[in-house]
Amino acid sequence: MIALAASAPAAQSDNLMGTTLAVMQGTCSLLLVGGDDLTRQCSPSVINSAYRTGRSSFMFGYGGDKVVSFFGQDSVAVGDQATLQVDEIGVATGKEDGTAKRVPHAVHGTCTYTNPYKGASRITCRASGAGGNYAVDFVSDGQPPNVTRL
Repeated sequence: MIALAASAPAAQSDNLMGTTLAVMQGTCSLLLVGGDDLTRQCSPSVINSAYRTGRSSFMFGYGGDKVVSFFGQDSVAVGDQATLQVDEIGVATGKEDGTAKRVPHAVHGTCTYTNPYKGASRITCRASGAGGNYAVDFVSDGQPPNVTRL
């Protein structure tokens, strides 16, 4: 995948200390980026970044060297579900060799997701803005996420 720093918001990429990264494997059954249906190119993994500011993101790879990220303010879970109020989409292209470039888009939308420690987790995101419509449907394989704390 593209370098993590390229897909993080500029203010957050300067200081990722305190960030928690969770990686899950699964199935991506829908991926729209700017209105284009890229489902067939969607990677079978997702990265969730939880920043110490209370913001969070879900990053989905596609096309081998591209990532679309849904960024926003995370909520406290109610029961088995939480919501991310999405206010920015980041589309990154390039590789970890320094060629990665991220383009942010202001949007309005949500991601809802279920607890990944209670079996298969479902992530559903919908957002729209001047850059078009963005959507993803992802279901994990039911294994707990691989977590790294920076």
